[in-house]
Amino acid sequence: MKPASLAFVRSPDPTVPRRAPAQVSGAWARGERERKAGRAALNLSTSPFLPSIISLHLSSAPAPSAPARIASTPLDYENEVLHYESGPHPGDLLVNAALGTTLVWLPLTAASLGRAAFVRYRFTDRRLSVMTSAPWKTEQLDADYRDVTDVKTVGRGVGLWGDMVLTLTSGDKIELRALPQFTELRDYVLARREALGGNRSVSAAKADKMAERLERAAAAKGFGGEK
Repeated sequence: MKPASLAFVRSPDPTVPRRAPAQVSGAWARGERERKAGRAALNLSTSPFLPSIISLHLSSAPAPSAPARIASTPLDYENEVLHYESGPHPGDLLVNAALGTTLVWLPLTAASLGRAAFVRYRFTDRRLSVMTSAPWKTEQLDADYRDVTDVKTVGRGVGLWGDMVLTLTSGDKIELRALPQFTELRDYVLARREALGGNRSVSAAKADKMAERLERAAAAKGFGGEK
């Protein structure tokens, strides 16, 4: 077994003066950094991937948006004639109140009580409306007869009242629960739709809906209407 070799380190001669490390000036360091940056820019400009990088950057950059306005045809409801107006049939409340003695039926009883107190149905010669006037919710849903594509009814209470569901060209649905004279009103809606020229095309309804969305988006971004 060979003995391990020993490394001897030569100690500095104390008689020889030691040279101080060279100090790098700040101007020289800045110049060196600028030269490196210039070489990197030159390599990038001569790179064959530069057009792809530029096109990728331009495609990912968001395009400047401008407020778009699409004129929608307002619906004229002046001089409309009232045909029928009523609330839900009182039999709906009586039946649900009687069944409310069971705990399972209590939610339906509360719903029928709210309909009887705060919901009204109105039919004119131009449109139908569902009006809600509850303290926590106040709204009115209107449906032009020309926008109605389908009407379905289901009888309730041995035919004394029923539920009606209307499908509009926009895809929305309006539901009328516990509607009195539901079969006569269904026939009236279909007759008025034909008398007014039939339901409007789906594209026209979508254009009106898109116009409303664009106007709301423009108003939210601070683009007001023309003054």
